[in-house]
Amino acid sequence: MVEFVKSKQTTFRNKPVGVVSADTGAVQLGNAVAEFGNSMQKIFWEEAKQDAIKDDVKRAKTLAVADNGKLVFEKANFTQVGTPYAEKVLAERYSNAIGVMAKQEFAKLQAENQYDQDAFDLAANQYIDAHIKSFKDNGMDQYIPDFITKITNQRVLHSNKILNDTIARDERVAAQNTLLTIEDNISNLIGLTYAKDNFEFSEVDGPEVLAEMQKGIDETVLDVTNKINSLVQDGHIKAPKAADLEAELRRSLALGTIRQVVDKLGENGTAIKGIEQLMQSRRPSQKLIDTIIDISNGAVKLSDLQKVYDLKEQLNLSRTDMGIITREISNRSGDADKLATALGDEYTTNSYANILNGSQPFNGILKNEQKVRDGLNAGLSKNLGTTVDSFSLLTMPKEQYDMALRMVRSREVVPTSFHDLFKIPDVTTLTALSGATRQQKTQYLSRVLDMWKNVAYTKDGRAKLQGYNDEYFKFNAIDAVARANGGDIVDAFNYFSRIPANEKDLNENIKLVVQEFIPDAVTTSVDKSLESILAKTEVKQQHWNQMKPYVTKLLVFKRLKGGTDEKMAEFNLENLKDVINGTYDNLYIEDDTIYDVQNIGLKDQRTRFSPQRKYIDGNYDKFKLYVNNMVAETSNVQGMLGDEYFLLPDYRNSQFGDQAYTIVNADGIPLLNNEGVEMYFNTKEFDQQLRYDAEETRKRSLQQVYNSRLKRLNAKVPPPDLQLYKPNVQNINFSDFIGNSRVDPTYNTTLKSIKNFDEPIVTGEYDLGSQAFKSKTQQEFVDYDKFGVAQQQGSENRVLDVLQKGSLKEDGTRDKSFSEYVDGLGESYLEQKIKGKGFENPSWQLLTRAETLRQGITDAVKDIKTALLTPDVAVEIQDGLIDIINYTSEKENFRVAPYVDADTLSIGRGFNIRYLTDSDYEKMPNELETALRPLQSWLNSNPNATRSQLVEKMNDFKRNMGLGGIQGMVQQVADLIYTDKIKDIYEKYNEEFENFSTLAVDRQKALIDFSYQFGHERLKDPNRGFPKYYAAITKAINTDDQDLRAYYFRQAGFHQAYNIGEFGNTKTLIHNQTRNRVGDRAGLLGFHIRDGSDFMTEDIS
Repeated sequence: MVEFVKSKQTTFRNKPVGVVSADTGAVQLGNAVAEFGNSMQKIFWEEAKQDAIKDDVKRAKTLAVADNGKLVFEKANFTQVGTPYAEKVLAERYSNAIGVMAKQEFAKLQAENQYDQDAFDLAANQYIDAHIKSFKDNGMDQYIPDFITKITNQRVLHSNKILNDTIARDERVAAQNTLLTIEDNISNLIGLTYAKDNFEFSEVDGPEVLAEMQKGIDETVLDVTNKINSLVQDGHIKAPKAADLEAELRRSLALGTIRQVVDKLGENGTAIKGIEQLMQSRRPSQKLIDTIIDISNGAVKLSDLQKVYDLKEQLNLSRTDMGIITREISNRSGDADKLATALGDEYTTNSYANILNGSQPFNGILKNEQKVRDGLNAGLSKNLGTTVDSFSLLTMPKEQYDMALRMVRSREVVPTSFHDLFKIPDVTTLTALSGATRQQKTQYLSRVLDMWKNVAYTKDGRAKLQGYNDEYFKFNAIDAVARANGGDIVDAFNYFSRIPANEKDLNENIKLVVQEFIPDAVTTSVDKSLESILAKTEVKQQHWNQMKPYVTKLLVFKRLKGGTDEKMAEFNLENLKDVINGTYDNLYIEDDTIYDVQNIGLKDQRTRFSPQRKYIDGNYDKFKLYVNNMVAETSNVQGMLGDEYFLLPDYRNSQFGDQAYTIVNADGIPLLNNEGVEMYFNTKEFDQQLRYDAEETRKRSLQQVYNSRLKRLNAKVPPPDLQLYKPNVQNINFSDFIGNSRVDPTYNTTLKSIKNFDEPIVTGEYDLGSQAFKSKTQQEFVDYDKFGVAQQQGSENRVLDVLQKGSLKEDGTRDKSFSEYVDGLGESYLEQKIKGKGFENPSWQLLTRAETLRQGITDAVKDIKTALLTPDVAVEIQDGLIDIINYTSEKENFRVAPYVDADTLSIGRGFNIRYLTDSDYEKMPNELETALRPLQSWLNSNPNATRSQLVEKMNDFKRNMGLGGIQGMVQQVADLIYTDKIKDIYEKYNEEFENFSTLAVDRQKALIDFSYQFGHERLKDPNRGFPKYYAAITKAINTDDQDLRAYYFRQAGFHQAYNIGEFGNTKTLIHNQTRNRVGDRAGLLGFHIRDGSDFMTEDIS
C-alpha cells in the first residue's frame, strides 16, 4: 500500500550546540517542493500570458474601428504581453476599413472630377491627410504605416484612370468636332448652292462674284472630303459611315439647286409634284416640261427645269440619293397640301372659338355630332390657351375651369372633352383616377358632377342637352346617393357603376328593396314592384312605362356594395323619389303646343316630345313663329299654335337628330294645307332658316366693316364690282376649276351630274343600234373615249397622236405619253384636288389674286380688300361658287345630241338651242356649230312647234350625225359653256341686287338654278315668265329684315310652284315637268311643297 512519508517529529529538548546531523529528509523534501513550485509558476505565467494575448487579440478584433463610414478611435488598454499582437490585428482592421472607405471616396471623387486629374489628386490627398491627422490626434500613430501605402496606391490608380480617360475623351471630342464640322459644312452646302443658283439666274453683273461663290463651294467640298478620309485613317469612323457622309454631300449639292426651283412655286403643290416627276423621268417629254411651266403660271422657266434634270448626271446620284431627294420634293408637295389643310383647320377652330367666347354672333343650331363636338373642343382649347381633354378638365386651375364653364354652358352641344366625361359608363375607371388618392378622387368626381349641373340645364333649370336622357338620370341618381351617404361622392359613383351579374339577381334585388321601402307593397312581379314605387312619385301614370328603367336601376343600386368598406348604398324612399321626380322633370316638359296621345283627357301636358330641349335662348319663340307662319301661308287654318292647333309628334322621334311633327286640331285630327294634304314638317326646315340667318348676318356684318373702311377713304360705297363677297367671276378662269383646252384627251369633268350620256339618245324609227348605222355612227361613238374626244386612227391628227401615244423619236420609239405622265402623278391628281372644297382646293388662291390684283383700283382700296379678304373668306366664296356650279350641274343631264326639252330642243347640259349665243358657238367644234345654227333658226321661226315636230327635227339631226360624221357635243365643251352661263347669271344678279352676294349660298344657288333652267330674262317677262316670283325675290334680297326676307323667299318658292287662280292653286307647267327640281329649289327658299306626290321620284322632260 502507498503511504504518505511522514516527517520526523521535532522535540523541544535542549541539545548541545554544534554540527549535528539532521538528516531527517526535510531538506530534500523542501528542495523538491521549491523546485516544483518554480516549475508550476513558470507554467502558470505562460498560461496567463497566452490568455492575456488571446484576450487582447479578441478584443482587438471586436473593437469598433468604423461606424457609418467614419473611423472610431477607442483606447484598448491592452496588456503588456498582448499589445504587439493586438496592435497588429487592430492595424490590419483599420487599414482594411480605411481601404474600403478610401476606395468609395476615390470612386466618388473620380466621378466628380472625371476629366480633371489635378482636382482629383488635390481632393484625394486632402482625404489621406485628414485620416493621418485623425490617427495622430487620437494618439494612434502606430497604425499609420499600415494604411498609408494601401490608400496611396488606390489614389494613384484612380488618378491614372482619369488621365487615360481624359486623353481618350480629348481624342473622341476632336474626332466628333471634326465630324460635326463635316456635317455642318455639308448642310451649309445646301445654302451655298441655293444662293449661287439664285444669283446665277438673276439679272446681275459680276461674273467674278459668281466665280467666287463657286470657288467657295468647291473648297468646302474638298475640305469635307479630306476630313472624311482623315477620320477613316485614324479609326474614328468606318467605311459605311464615310460612304453615308459622301452621299449626304452629293444630296446637299442637289437639294440646294432643287429647293431654289421649288421655292419659286410657293404653295403650288401640283407644280411641285411635276418637279418630282421630272426627277424620276429618264427622259422627260416636252409635254411634261410644258405642263410644269404652264401650271406654275410661269414661275419656273425651261432653264430651271434643265438644271434640275442635269443634277443626276452631274453629281452621279445613286438610286438611294434619288429616293431621298424625290421624297423631299414629295413632302414639299404634301406640305403645301397640309398647309392648306392646317389653314382650314385653324380657321375652323377660330370660328368655334369665336362662337364660344361670344365674339362671333351665332343664332343657328349646332348639331350634336362628333365633328361639331371636336370643333367646339378645339375652339375651347384655343380660348383657354391649352389643350383641353377629359383629364385636363379635372385638373386645370379653378379660374381656367370657371372660364371653360362660362363658354360652354350657353351652347346646346358640349365639346368632346365634356361629352366623353358624361358618356363614359364608369367614370371611376378613368386613367386620371387610377393612381389618385381618395381625396383627389373626391375632387375630380365632384368636378364632373359640377360640370354636368352647369352645362346640362338652362338658367331656369330646364334640361337642354339632346342625346343625354340616360345621363340626366345617372347624375340625378349619383347626386342623390352622395347626399344620402354623407356626401361621399366617390362611393356614389362606385355604386352607379355596379350592376348584378344576371337578371334573376336583378329581379330579386328589386323585390327586396321595394319590400324594405314599402312593406305592404305588391311584389308578386317586377312590374308590380316598380309600379308600387312610381305610385309614390310625381310621375303620371301614362308615363310609367318610360320611367320604369330608371326606377329599376335605382332599386338595384340600393342593394349594391361599393367603396372601400364594401358598404351598401344608404338612401331611403325619399331619396329615391327625389331622383325619379328630378329625372321626370328633366325629360318631360310642360308644353301646351304638343298633342301627346298619352295625355289625352288629362290636365297635365308634360311630354317628352317638346322641341324646347332643342331650341333655347329665344330660338323656341322663333320656332313657334315659324310654325304659325307656315300654317298661315300654306292653309286656311286660323288661330295660333297651342290654341287652335297643335304639334302631333312622330313617335319615331328620338332624343337625337331632327324632330317631325304633324299639325292637328284639339281633337288630334290632322289639318290640311291648300293642296288637301296633311300639314307636316321637320325641324330641319326651321334649322335651315336659322342657318341662313346666321350666315347672312355674318356676311353683312363683314361687308359693313368693309364699307366703313372705304368711307374713311371717301371712296364710293361700295365701289363698282368691289363688294367683299362679290367676286368678279368674269376675271376668274373657270377652266382652272374644270379643265384646260377643249382638245385635251385627259379631260374628266369635275362637275357632279346624275347622268352623263356618252352615246346619243335616239327615239322613233331611227335606231343607231341597227346594222344600217352601226358601221358608221355607232362605231364612232363606241370609239369615243370617256372624255368625249374621238380616237383618231393612225397619225393623221398629230396633236392627238402625240398626246395619246407620246412623241415619235428618230429610233422609232416614243416618249412617255401625257396620259402616262398624269398616271405618274397619281390618278386624276389635279382633278381630284379641285373637285373638293375647303383650303385643300387651290382655287381660293386664284380667286384671291383675281380680287386683290384688279386693274384700276387704288392701293388703299386694295389694302383694305386684302386685309378683309382673308383665306377663310376666300374659301367661303370659293366653296359657294363650287356649290352653285355643281347644284345646277346635278340637275342637268349631259347629252351628246339634241333632245326634246318641254317646248324646245336642248343639247349638252340643258342648253336651249333657241338661245345659243355666239360665245357658245365659239367653244364648239366647227362641224357642230354648222349643224346647230340651222336648227336654232328653225326653232326661233317656229315658237309654237308641236312635240311631234320637235321629235322629227331631233331625229333628223341625229340621222345626219350618223351620215355626216358629226361627233356631237363634247363634254368638256359643254362644261365650258355651262360654267360661262352660270357666271353670266351670277353677274346679272350681282348687278341687279347689291345684297345678292351676302345671301346664304343655298338661296343663291336656288335663284341661279331657276334662271338657268327657265332663262333669266324670261323670268321677268310679265306674260311668259314668273313676274310674281321675281317681285318676291326682289323684295327678299333688298330688305334688311331677316323675318321679312324669309317670308318673301317663301312666297317666291310658292310662286314658282303654283299659279293662284279663281278656283284655287294650280301647279305651274315647270312644276309639272320637273317636280323634284322645283320642289328642291323651293325648299331651299324656305317653301316646302306638300302635295302628296312624294312617290314621284323622277322629273319629266
